[in-house]
Amino acid sequence: MFKDRDDQSNMHIYNRHTDETELYELLNVIEFTSARKRMSVIVKTPEDKILIMTKGADSHIVERLARG
Repeated sequence: MFKDRDDQSNMHIYNRHTDETELYELLNVIEFTSARKRMSVIVKTPEDKILIMTKGADSHIVERLARG
């Protein structure tokens, strides 16, 4: 769960499984547009993995998911 963003735009995310707050480095934001009907953030995890997290209209997200 998103908790806060610091002065360097890093995101503080609460991990309910470990009951700890983790620091995710914000690498890029792809803003919401009416054409895309979604927004995305690209972050680096504490384990140095790169993730993209997307939020938007189900009708536009589900059709882009891969099986498995």
